[in-house]
Amino acid sequence: MENLVQMASANTKTKEKPTKTQEELRSTLETKLVNLESAFNEAVSMYEQALENNTFEDADDEDEGSGEKRKQDIQNKILKILERGEVMRARLDGGELIPDMPEFDLEKIKSFMTETFTIWYSKDQAENVKQVPTPTAPTDLDFSALENTPDPSKFGEYTLNPECAGLDYENVKIQSLDITKEAWYKTLPNKKLSTVFQYITTHYGDSHILPDLTYYQYIIENPTKADPAIKDGKYYFFPGSVLRLSNGDACVPFSYWNGSSFNRHANHLGNQWDGNYRVLLLEK
Repeated sequence: MENLVQMASANTKTKEKPTKTQEELRSTLETKLVNLESAFNEAVSMYEQALENNTFEDADDEDEGSGEKRKQDIQNKILKILERGEVMRARLDGGELIPDMPEFDLEKIKSFMTETFTIWYSKDQAENVKQVPTPTAPTDLDFSALENTPDPSKFGEYTLNPECAGLDYENVKIQSLDITKEAWYKTLPNKKLSTVFQYITTHYGDSHILPDLTYYQYIIENPTKADPAIKDGKYYFFPGSVLRLSNGDACVPFSYWNGSSFNRHANHLGNQWDGNYRVLLLEK
């Protein structure tokens, strides 16, 4: 959050927009705090369920300490949510000025997703699905839990990375990551997308911005402005977003250049990582 404040004040990566009153900003922050409380309760529920299911015990085919690592990951996630909540509450209670942070143009992203769902399904499904875009830090996502809890009633839900709000995508610098060449890739307990993205958010979430559906939208709608480096035919994932498909599966969006445009796709978190896959990162 501090990085976003710095970017907003420096006006280097954010777009010009009307200034909001402190009353409006305070109301927005209070709403975010309520949403954060919901995320906290969900994370605690997952933790309690994991305890009940002995998820934190090492499986027979796992290295010693794997279960303990899962436990620490969820505990750290809960702690991060608490820390962010404390910062928000202190800002509200302390009477300090609330910074005017960039926000998503939700109508624009909803229109794009309606178009995307029309390509994937039917016009009727796309126009009638209830879209629920939710700003969520990727580091707060439990990819394994999302993988194992398909829910058709959640069709149309998707997350957006708050760090992507207001970014100037014309000038942002990207980094392509071939994780199969990274030493840590061999140490993963499995090569499922859920495991890969859990590692990515944990180890790159602080040093990079994880692009979400808004950057996905940007390159698809502005192919001539996209970095030539991602026009090599590889499959580029946008780990800042998770979306629910019509069957309720949780997926991460990806795209590849077909010679004249970027195709729209999403891959289920339970699928295996492939040598042609790449992780797309944005430099802070």
